[in-house]
Formats: sequence, C-alpha cells, structure tokens
Amino acid sequence: MQPKWQVYKFGGSSLGTSGRLPRVLELIAAAPRPLAVVVSALGDTTDWLLLAARSAAEGEIAQARAELARVRELALGRARPVLTTHGLRAFRTDLDAVLLPVERVLSGIELTRECSPRSLDAILHAGERISVALVSRALRERDVPGLAVDARDFVVTDDNFGSAAVEPALTAAKFAVAAKDWTGTVPIVTGFIARTRDGHTTTLGRNGSDYTATFLASLLRAEAVTVWTDVLGVMTADPNLVREASPVDRLSYDEALELAYFGTRMFHSRTIIPPAGLRRRAGHPQHHAAAGTRHAH
Repeated sequence: MQPKWQVYKFGGSSLGTSGRLPRVLELIAAAPRPLAVVVSALGDTTDWLLLAARSAAEGEIAQARAELARVRELALGRARPVLTTHGLRAFRTDLDAVLLPVERVLSGIELTRECSPRSLDAILHAGERISVALVSRALRERDVPGLAVDARDFVVTDDNFGSAAVEPALTAAKFAVAAKDWTGTVPIVTGFIARTRDGHTTTLGRNGSDYTATFLASLLRAEAVTVWTDVLGVMTADPNLVREASPVDRLSYDEALELAYFGTRMFHSRTIIPPAGLRRRAGHPQHHAAAGTRHAH
C-alpha cells in the first residue's frame, strides 16, 4: 500500500526570523515522504506590503518603494546563509520576477490615489511567492527535490478579495491536473493566495496559509497536517495571564471549532473544517484528532 501524504506548514516567524530557516530545511529534508509543504510570507513581509499599498494610495510613492525594499532585503538576508553564490544570484532573479510587477501596481495606485481590495491582493500575494522560491531553491541545493508551486494554479475562489472563499469542485478539478507534476518531488506551496475563475489574484484572509494547508491535505487525502510554529501550541489558558497555563496534548475537531468560534487566533473555522471532513470520510471518530503544533526551532 502506498504511504499517505504528510502536509507541513511553516509560518512567517519560522521562516523569517534570523537563524530559523536552516532548521526548517532540516525538518523538511528529514520528513517522511510523500510530503507537501505550505509556507507563509517571511516575517513582517505582509505588513510591509500593506504599508506600501497604503503609502502609494496617499501619494507617497517613495515610501511605498522603501517598504518594498525592506521586503527584498529581508528575503536576501534569509537567503544568504542557505544558498550558494549561484543560488543567490538565481534567487535575485526570482525576486525581480515577483516584485517588479508589484512595483508597477503601486505606481498605478499612486496615480489614482485609490487602492481597491483587488489591487491590494495583487500586492499582498508577493510574500508567499518569495517564500516558495527561497525554500524550494534551498532544498534543491541540499539534494531535496523541492518544487515551487503557486497555489493560484489550482485554488479557485470567489471574488471576495481579501477574504475569498474556495470553490471546492473547481479547485479539485484543477488540482487533479496540477498534482500530476508532483510525483517524486516535495512540492513547496504558497499559502494564503488563490485566483478567481477569471484569473484575478485573491487572498484567503485570516489564517489563510493554515487554510491552504488543511484544504490541500483534504485534496491529497493526507494522513496528517503538521503546523510548525514558534510557540508551544494550544494552551489551557493565556500564558500572559495565567502562570500555570500548560500545552494541550490533543483536541477534538469539535473542540477546535469551538475555540475558533470564540476567537482563538490559532484556529479559524475554515482551517478546521477540511481535515474534519477528511477524518469523517476515512471513518475515524473525531475525538482521535491530534491538535498540537510543533516547534520549528
């Protein structure tokens, strides 16, 4: 019997904090296969892109370009320790391919003094694409067959820019075609971003990369989704308020959905629903669902 897929998800702090990316690469290289990896934008990249859009809308194009320069420099700073000279040169080309179109969008916003949700999504998507380019290239230099995958090639959504909803049937059909190229590779997939039916870039809103990871796991009928993070995981209480708070080993999907309903930032109802459905189709009772996160450092 073929082994089942594993899905790993790495957040922005795991990728963007100094010194952590080498550990992420080690975890991916040592992971069981088949493996798919979903990544967020590096560090504060999304915040800086948002500031760039706001600055352009206010007519401050120089400030917008300065924010874009911060994005570029963070990416290069994280790339230098993990890429060879040749790889770094190629990654600079990757950065140009992602950021030059964003700079053109910012120039258009500066001219019109208006940033629509659609234009904002056309800017914010850059962060995840940069992460995918960096991680996949660094893995290949370590003889791990990392494949850069743009989730927009198969994730189809409505046109609710900024918080788009996935269209499951269309996404599944496009995924069946896209995944044919994944054989023998470790696909590194952009979280958070997608496309409408007519090809416009959308973003999935809060916890968007986690949602991409669990939805991808559902499409792959994966055995597990592991969210690697820089915190201990789900706690019995807010450790900032309760000194005795401790990590929770396991939660049912119903418990996780309840936490999402009451506003726990670690969960979003859309993130929990895909694996819950997958679990039911596989005939497993909900209370067997693992709910812990794991350290990426």
